[in-house]
Amino acid sequence: MMKASPPYEHLRALTDHNGVFEHALLDAPRREHGYCVDDVARALIVVTREGQQTVELRKMAAIYLRFLESAVRGDGLAHNRMGVDGAWSDDPAMGDWWGRLLWALGTIAGQHGDPWTRARAVRTFRIAARERSTSLRTLAFAALGAAAIVRVRGDDHIARTLLREYIAAMPALPDGEWQWPEPRLAYGNASLAEALIAAGNALDDADATARGLRMLDFLLSVETSDERFSVTGTAGRGPGEKGPSFDQQPLELAALADACATAYAVTGDPVWLPPIARAWSWFTGLNDSGTVMFDDRTGAGFDGLERDGRNENRGAESTLAALSTYQQARRHRALTAPSPARMHTAQLTAQPDRVITQLFLPGEEWAGDHSRAGEIIARVMAMPADQTETLAAGLLRDFGARHPDVRALFLENAAVVSSRLVEPVDISLARRLVIGASFTAEYAVEGAALCNPSAVEHPDQTGLAPGERRVALALRPIGEGHRSSIEFAEAIIGPGRHWRFVERMLPLSRARIDEGDWSIAHFRAAIEEEGIVNEISHSVLQGLPERFTASDVEASVAGLPTALARRADSARHIEALRELTNSVYRAEFSPETALSQRVLTPVAAEERNGMEDARFVRFTDLAGATHYRGTYTAYDGRDIAPRLIITSDLRTFDIHRLTGDAAQDKGMALFPRPVGGRYLALSRTGGEDISLAESSDGVIWSRAGIIHAPAEGWEIVHTGNCGPPLETPHGWIVLVHGVGPMRIYSLGAMLLDLDDPTIVLGRTSIPILQPVGDRRDGYVPNVVYSCGGLIVDDVIWVPIGIGDARIGVCSIEVDELLAHLVP
Repeated sequence: MMKASPPYEHLRALTDHNGVFEHALLDAPRREHGYCVDDVARALIVVTREGQQTVELRKMAAIYLRFLESAVRGDGLAHNRMGVDGAWSDDPAMGDWWGRLLWALGTIAGQHGDPWTRARAVRTFRIAARERSTSLRTLAFAALGAAAIVRVRGDDHIARTLLREYIAAMPALPDGEWQWPEPRLAYGNASLAEALIAAGNALDDADATARGLRMLDFLLSVETSDERFSVTGTAGRGPGEKGPSFDQQPLELAALADACATAYAVTGDPVWLPPIARAWSWFTGLNDSGTVMFDDRTGAGFDGLERDGRNENRGAESTLAALSTYQQARRHRALTAPSPARMHTAQLTAQPDRVITQLFLPGEEWAGDHSRAGEIIARVMAMPADQTETLAAGLLRDFGARHPDVRALFLENAAVVSSRLVEPVDISLARRLVIGASFTAEYAVEGAALCNPSAVEHPDQTGLAPGERRVALALRPIGEGHRSSIEFAEAIIGPGRHWRFVERMLPLSRARIDEGDWSIAHFRAAIEEEGIVNEISHSVLQGLPERFTASDVEASVAGLPTALARRADSARHIEALRELTNSVYRAEFSPETALSQRVLTPVAAEERNGMEDARFVRFTDLAGATHYRGTYTAYDGRDIAPRLIITSDLRTFDIHRLTGDAAQDKGMALFPRPVGGRYLALSRTGGEDISLAESSDGVIWSRAGIIHAPAEGWEIVHTGNCGPPLETPHGWIVLVHGVGPMRIYSLGAMLLDLDDPTIVLGRTSIPILQPVGDRRDGYVPNVVYSCGGLIVDDVIWVPIGIGDARIGVCSIEVDELLAHLVP
């Protein structure tokens, strides 16, 4: 398995206070041969783009940059060779080294973390770019540096001019099979194609980009033999020349890997990824001589592949080529490694016509302190009767099909604002309907996004064909104001490895809300967590039975001693208790509604800004009873809190608070049954680790230790679960997500011990699914995410949110996933 970064021991051995020694005898630097700009420029590129920066690498980069700065003369010409005494031994000129120098300076300008260092690189680049080479290769190397500068300084005139000149200098591709601008392939061939791709992309020149891609595709076809690279040797290669060509230089593989990485970055087409892995495989022995060309202990590259082996010397060019190819392979290995996950074609997309209604009070949308209700009602009251009748009839006609019992809805909202009437009057039905509609607005629950599904076995398995299984899904729709709700959908699995979503029904239906049920122990824990332990709360608790509702709390409040109830701060404390009490509730849908018509919308104050990422599981409690439980994240606009849903039929939902030190962060996921006589859940610690939580009652949770912390590059920002653990004879399979650079969300997995889930038996070192190709873009780009899957006939089915824009599904055979895990 590739390490997080390649070993740099040999490069350090080749480096001294001046630069990088060009040659080595075996692994010993040949100091008498001195240094060259070509190799120092390559070294600067390699150490600059290393993701795992160290103090030593930064010091090496400083040495290399100083060397290149000293090489450039005021007129833009550059020295190439320096002796061990630190003196230049050649006259300034315009060879390949000049182009590589500009390439390295552009890389520094675009990627170095220090602004002063970036400024130095830009200054030296502009001096050197005053000159121009007539060599196509030299100009290609320089263009790669110019493209790096334009990526971060889009209006840089000097860099853009250099790119235009390179595109103009590139000969037209000939007709026929030889799709290359030169009569023979020589050295560093892929850099010509890469520079054209990069230049075209930087200047929005689609024709140049397309020509570069065509050149690279041709080069890959010529230099590939039996699924391995057989690159052009030192003698070059022309049309019709077949068979292995020697000696093969490591530089060719580094150029191919770089070019394919650029092609992938520009196009997003995964066809460019396998050649990157193939280039690295050349160094590990998949080449024409079957010879390893890289020392994985020191990071040294061998100087050339020969017909019967290799050149045992390990100079700078070959070492830097190996390190560069290693970097590209490591960066793209998660994309090139075969994944056990199979994507299916079934999809759900956001439907803007899935709407509900909400009370609309004009004037209170933003400040919330001035309603225009009185003026609006006055205008409705002044309308002629016939106009009112026509308007009311039109409203019922236009919205009756979109909302159940729209007439009752309008009348209900009219009653809400009826206090604005100046005096009691007899209002016609039509006028009341218009008043109610004036204070009603539609809300598209999926108006912004649809994402983050979880799946469980449906409670109804009737009416299915042999081999089919019905699945219930919880979805996260996001509407105006980025407010999330919980919707539902259905799917059918089977026969075989097939998934189809069932058409979702309209209109949407909201639940009837009733009081929820508390226990004394849970309520006391919630009071302590909210910091409202005082004489008011103590007295209220004293007046409550073991299990109670909000009505019981009101009765207990009414019984407070007068002296306590009239204290200056008592009203505030009583209101806090009421808000806490009402955070537990029951939501019940009509039996006539289909599952896909039901939507849970925010009710409690702590979820007013959203109910996010519900993770459902078919659950067996300590008493052996089976039902469904789900956890979700409540958001009030400032704070988050995990909450619990309990339901037996996905129609009536009991909503509870969760408390305890393990119930403070996003993404709790319940184990489907007790383990060792206790309830367990996965939670997050510090916003970045996967932890275990335990509970004796399922609502008060304590921490039981960290299971996994970010370790790989694809999860370096943070990691978390992707739903409840899935039980297998081998252990608990846990789907996980990792967030890496550029906030890229990828999917992986872990295997936990059945009896002691703190023991990690295996994990994926590379993702099983990434946001690449058509999975990259969306409302939130670079995201694939799930809130839970299920196992059917030894296949894991995982519904996934793609870019927070749509929902797809992948499947993974359990045995294939287990084979993908590492200890």
